[in-house]
Amino acid sequence: MENRLSNYRFRDTLKTYMMAAEPNTKEELLAGAAYWKDGEIQDTLFETFTFLPTPPYMYDEGGKRHLKKQDFEHFLHQMLFLPNYNVDALEAAVEEVKKALNRPEYRADVYLSLLYPRKEVSEFGEVNGRNLDFSNEEDRVASIQWLIDEEIRLFNSRKYQNIRLVGFYWFTEETKMAEDSAMVQAVNAYIHSLGYVSMWSPYFHAQGWDKWRELGFDQGTMQPNYFSDTQLPNGGGIERLQAITEYVNRDLVGVEMELGTTRIPCVKVYKDYLRMGAQSGGYMSAYHVWYLCGGPKLIVELLRSQDPYIHSVYHEMYRFLKRILKVEDILEK
Repeated sequence: MENRLSNYRFRDTLKTYMMAAEPNTKEELLAGAAYWKDGEIQDTLFETFTFLPTPPYMYDEGGKRHLKKQDFEHFLHQMLFLPNYNVDALEAAVEEVKKALNRPEYRADVYLSLLYPRKEVSEFGEVNGRNLDFSNEEDRVASIQWLIDEEIRLFNSRKYQNIRLVGFYWFTEETKMAEDSAMVQAVNAYIHSLGYVSMWSPYFHAQGWDKWRELGFDQGTMQPNYFSDTQLPNGGGIERLQAITEYVNRDLVGVEMELGTTRIPCVKVYKDYLRMGAQSGGYMSAYHVWYLCGGPKLIVELLRSQDPYIHSVYHEMYRFLKRILKVEDILEK
């Protein structure tokens, strides 16, 4: 798609995780789509949503799962397009936002996720009349093309009025350049040929993190992986935010904003993310992917919290999203 980015403005996106046992409801997605103050919807909050599976759907103790066609279909029908939940629920939530704000023209943007085809899968299932064997590079690409086509078809079949599909999110958080770069480039070329954009958010210093443009992505961010519990995989300290600030200022990457829970130690660290971004020379003006563990479910907890310190981060996050947060706005403890 020629000049595709000239007509599309990237907006911060909320990672909206989907669990088969606890799908996202309209009420939960409304908390992510609307900014509430004094019991009323006063503005939009997130205007872009990325729907993705939780890591256990993609990974097990042996690494990336050996996903087959039935797993792709389960993701499509029992997660993404589960009736009245997830993507359907966002459509209903945004309808309420539009009415409350009297903005009939408003639509939220949606990214749908792409799963990973492991080379070890020799019998993926039938696509276009033949069984795919992932030992063949072309078959790996074909499986993702089929998934993209199905996601577009199912999205369009719903005839949504309040949300629009703008692109695709590459779920895997590292790219083994020797093994996967050609596949990823081919997938991104296919996405672009259909008129959509793509993005990626690898973990801190994951292989390929600074090659996202070379891989064909239209937008790339990186996870600092700075949490209150640095024992988490690839965890680090506040120096990660300092490094990210340097990378943003060099136009290398955007930032993933990360909040693990609503416990005070986690909120304290999350305020470091906000503070570092809002300070002079910070990264608030950059592009951000937001990892709030549980997605809109965690926003509900922030919104309803009776603890002033925990609740305050909800309003600080809103101001950050609108690029008006000042360091002195952040409530200290």
